[in-house]
This record gives sequence, C-alpha cells and structure tokens, in this order.
Amino acid sequence: MLFVQGVQLFILTTLPLVVPSFPNLPADKFGIVDIFFAQLPRVIVLMTVVQAPRMVGTGATKAIAQAGKVAGGAVVAVGAAAYSIV
Repeated sequence: MLFVQGVQLFILTTLPLVVPSFPNLPADKFGIVDIFFAQLPRVIVLMTVVQAPRMVGTGATKAIAQAGKVAGGAVVAVGAAAYSIV
C-alpha cells in the first residue's frame, strides 16, 4: 500500500503543474463560469488522487485502512520504545 500512497503523492505534486489555468471569459457577467473554471484543476487533481488506488488494483477504502494499520503500528512501536526507556 506504500506504493499507492507514493502514486498519490506523485499525482498531488505533478498534476497541478500540468493542468492549465483557464482564462477569464468576457461574456460571464456574474463570474459563475470563471469560478467554476478556477476550481476545476483542483477538482481534477482530487478526483485523480481518489482514483489512484483503483488504477493500481486496490480500493480506496482498503488503501486507507492499510495506511491506518501502518500508522497504528508506528504509534505502538514509539510507545513501546518510550516505555522501555522509562
């Protein structure tokens, strides 16, 4: 599951650089379309990060659960180390 998290980090760091910024539209009086286009690159990046586990062959919930297990194991290891020091 560390590979999935690595893929997600890669997407989060490189995709915003690749997705272009959209220009303002002069015909939009209220700015609704401009706001939508301003948020669209963030939405594309978020959707891609959420879909990354599925692209690798696992589910997003399974990847999150595995990350939770790893974090829980790290907390237990730090707690055991702190206990053995005291």
